[in-house]
Amino acid sequence: MSRCLLRALEVVLDSRHSGARLRQSLDIHSHAAAIIQHPALQALSRRIHDHLQSPLLPCAPNVGRFAAQGRLLKIALCHVGDYIGRVRGGPRAGPKREWGSTVTRQLGGILNLFRLAVCFHLYRYARTWRGLHLGLSFASKSKGQCYTSPPAGAAVTQPAASIVIVCYNSAAYLPRCLKALSAQTFTDFEIIVIDNASPEGELGALQDAWPDFSIRSTRLATNVGFAAANNLGARMANAPWIALLNPDVFPEPDWLGSLILATQVHPNAFFASRQIQADRPTLLDGDGDVYFVSGLAQRRNFNVPYYPPGPPQEVFSACAAAALYPRQQFLDAGGFDEDYFAYHEDVDLGFRLRLRGLHCFLIPSAVVYHLGGSSSSRRSALATYYGHRNLVWTYVKDMPSPWFLLYLPLHIAWAVIAVAYFLLRGQGRAILRAKFDAIREIRAVLQKRRQVQSERRVKPGEVLRFMNRNPIGPLEGIVDRTWPAES
Repeated sequence: MSRCLLRALEVVLDSRHSGARLRQSLDIHSHAAAIIQHPALQALSRRIHDHLQSPLLPCAPNVGRFAAQGRLLKIALCHVGDYIGRVRGGPRAGPKREWGSTVTRQLGGILNLFRLAVCFHLYRYARTWRGLHLGLSFASKSKGQCYTSPPAGAAVTQPAASIVIVCYNSAAYLPRCLKALSAQTFTDFEIIVIDNASPEGELGALQDAWPDFSIRSTRLATNVGFAAANNLGARMANAPWIALLNPDVFPEPDWLGSLILATQVHPNAFFASRQIQADRPTLLDGDGDVYFVSGLAQRRNFNVPYYPPGPPQEVFSACAAAALYPRQQFLDAGGFDEDYFAYHEDVDLGFRLRLRGLHCFLIPSAVVYHLGGSSSSRRSALATYYGHRNLVWTYVKDMPSPWFLLYLPLHIAWAVIAVAYFLLRGQGRAILRAKFDAIREIRAVLQKRRQVQSERRVKPGEVLRFMNRNPIGPLEGIVDRTWPAES
């Protein structure tokens, strides 16, 4: 049995894998030795480790797909450790019980690893969502099951993900975005393109230009805003997961595959992508969003020099330029607040999803390149107006009691600082109109607050844990958000 198992695993980890990429995403020896204490499994993990360290492993095409398999293998090994831990647990009544329990652990571990090998053998030849689920379900039939099943009653033709792209004056970028999507290693998705009444006319004959894609497109008569257009795309979607993607965002080949794999580990969550500045690839464009208790929000790690990605980590919210949401929870929460029009709507949605009990994880292996500002400049009067009006509404709507009253003086102080700053920058009209309009609509926002807080499923302290409580924290972001000099 053990020789059969080793042979099966060696077939999976054959010479077509990229050794460097797998070694980066898959440290089997250290993880398995720490989690799985059985000597036979430790020996197996060392053998896999030695195989991956072999200098004879060449680089190969489809690196993203095989690296994704490697990440899934590490997750499955953790699953095996959980399974063995469950079998090992419980009181023991003497030598016979101890011997029987040991045999059970050995057989259970070997059987589960054999299932794991078959899982990957299936996944190599079935890159679709259903092929992946077939392997996962086969590998997870034990007391330690830790994977979710496909949605109940799902149609045979239902894709795994619906990618929603909202365009406005983005004709120069949309073909490059679609070309990047055509190179995805995970292919079980549909594309929904919403043209937000662009004067340029973005759509044309998209399906004819991209015959390999399942593309549905809609042109709106008026510009209803980023929030409302994405909500329309979410309602049109057929998949259980919706991936929002800006037309000026260009994903790496394993972007969607990495996000979909993350949904198997964290089913009750939504996901942020690692964004790199497309025109300055040595700088990050963001690793999710950070929310301050003062009510301000910023792109996490914006303008920070690029550094190698680490493991997934929990962040407050996801930047909707490249994010993955569970469709049903997205719709149940009401989607983006369409009164926002644009800017800060993703922070507001992330806040409301957190209040409903969802988590948000940054998936560093899901990498995109973001140009930014293709539809409107980051420092335009439009961005200033909507951004600073909407952040007031988000604080009033979403901040749970007692933190709402506790941090309200800090929120007001930062509003005064923002007004002074934009007055000095020559955008006094935009910032004053933003604050005035925010206060003018405060009664309607308070009505929304009652609904949002009535749907809260977590304690206030649980949400506060993922906020930045540094009262002067936004000052660091103001410095970081200064664009570097042109090189």
